[in-house]
Amino acid sequence: MNQDVKYLQFRTSAGSFEVELYYKHSPITCNYFVQQAINSQYYNDTSFHTIQKNHVIIGGDPTNTGKGGKEFDEYQNEIDNGLKHVGAGIIGMCEKSQFYITLSPTPWLDGKYCIFGRISSGMSTLKAISLVSVSDEKPEEDITIYKVIAAAGK
Repeated sequence: MNQDVKYLQFRTSAGSFEVELYYKHSPITCNYFVQQAINSQYYNDTSFHTIQKNHVIIGGDPTNTGKGGKEFDEYQNEIDNGLKHVGAGIIGMCEKSQFYITLSPTPWLDGKYCIFGRISSGMSTLKAISLVSVSDEKPEEDITIYKVIAAAGK
């Protein structure tokens, strides 16, 4: 179990941000994500491959196509109806090893995906990513996740 890692810092080409993990609500998903991010360094040198304006950004696919990634379906067992997509900065699991971060309230995602954390600092980086020009939801410039590390939190 990786529950000693409460926060993760994402170092990206657009800046850094930190994520607070919600172990209380989704321990399996948090442990999986920390295992992939820290122990396996799976997300290092990948990109946010999808930007849906005013909705979400999506990363976690090493092919950067939105179709790749490792199989992980256990998150579906941790969907907590008490957690809501109430604003920007909510992080959740979606297809395979991919994850999303909300850019605005997205109530239509409630009850469909596992929320496992939120951005606790660095919202300006999320804003910068959201403003990148896109073509058919694909960023016109790479937004690279250089590294994900354990962080102390704020």
